[in-house]
Amino acid sequence: MRPDVTMQDIEAIPEPFYKDLAQRIFAGTYDSEFRVQKYRPYQHPNFAAAELKTGKYSLRDNATGMFYDNFDENLIVFVDDLNEQSISLNIIDFQESANEGVSYPLNEGVNVLKPSKKGLIYILYHVDDPLPLNPSSDSDKRDIDKRAVKVHIASGRVNGFFDIRKHDNNDWKSIRDNASAAEIDVLGLHSHVVWNVKDYQDYDTDIVLMTNYIDNLVKQQHEFMGLYHYNRSFKNRHFIRVDYHVPAAYATDYRTVYKNTLYKEVFCSEDGFRRRLWVLGHEVGHVNQTRPGLKWHGTTEVTNNIYALYNQKMVHGEARRLTTGEGRQGYSSGNDGYDVAFERIIDAKRDWYIGGENFSSNYIPRLAPFWQLYLYLVQIEKQEHFYHDLFEYFRTHASPSDEGERQLDFVRQVCHVSQLNLLVFLKNGAS
Repeated sequence: MRPDVTMQDIEAIPEPFYKDLAQRIFAGTYDSEFRVQKYRPYQHPNFAAAELKTGKYSLRDNATGMFYDNFDENLIVFVDDLNEQSISLNIIDFQESANEGVSYPLNEGVNVLKPSKKGLIYILYHVDDPLPLNPSSDSDKRDIDKRAVKVHIASGRVNGFFDIRKHDNNDWKSIRDNASAAEIDVLGLHSHVVWNVKDYQDYDTDIVLMTNYIDNLVKQQHEFMGLYHYNRSFKNRHFIRVDYHVPAAYATDYRTVYKNTLYKEVFCSEDGFRRRLWVLGHEVGHVNQTRPGLKWHGTTEVTNNIYALYNQKMVHGEARRLTTGEGRQGYSSGNDGYDVAFERIIDAKRDWYIGGENFSSNYIPRLAPFWQLYLYLVQIEKQEHFYHDLFEYFRTHASPSDEGERQLDFVRQVCHVSQLNLLVFLKNGAS
């Protein structure tokens, strides 16, 4: 509010909505924590996907903590100086199956919207520049802050969000228990989860602990890919959302999606996460697959699981899916483990592809040779950057167009990067 405004000026406002708003701001009783925020620009996730040859990360880094559900009410949004930038307001109903919601461009000044959908609200503010997701230098912080846009969402309801950068568990309980929607945003440094509020309440979730677990899972995959070694990074968070209608979980551009009744313990409890982290490692791994160099025909459900094995190693100290046959739900499925891989490939004298037979039951046995490369070259030969260098090669070089040649190119590059003749192993175990 301008410093020259008086209560007499406010009393003269004819429109009740604006008059009430001005009175509360003037009196200092206006709840502005989530209604009034500055939203920073993020590089559009398509850029990092093209550079890193992966799937696309989140579009919704700018959560507002606001919720719209009254179709009789306009959504009133005040926007400060845009500095010639383009931003929009996005509303997504998480009660519906995975969707992109509806978006409305925002202009400087007052925006009066009549949304066609209810849901949580996000500000979409994307640029071409490779702005860091978590800036560390003062110059980057100043640049991002200078380009941030102040937005005031004056109507709708406060839902709140948890942000690991500024909230703790005490803040979380208040935010969680005062949420207006059935879902709530949880923002980590590398992950953004939208999950069911009641599930969090039922588990009395330690949200700091769980956010760090999920953040670390994403970071571990980045480390395995050699992003830190090669000073590369995603410029957006990985977006993880609940879905009430899908049969299980899946990955696609801009998000990974999880059935609430099947996976709530994974997101809401430490025990559930540790026992069943495979589902997250598997789906996040899909988005992180380097394509096509490490994702040729027949490997869509295989090479994503190298990341999940690495997550298991980092959390449990071993790649349990192979060492113990522990399956997706935390128990042996009968189709997993080194014993099964030896039986179906080595002992049976079958090719690694296993001729396409019982394809879905052979994903994990076909994973074994990729992990053996890690164990031998990284753990035994101490080639710390073997997989880092292999990923970087495929990020920076074009792959053959033929699917068979892509597999042979993998064999060739494994030997080239390791500087070892591994053809005996690759011929008998992986080709």
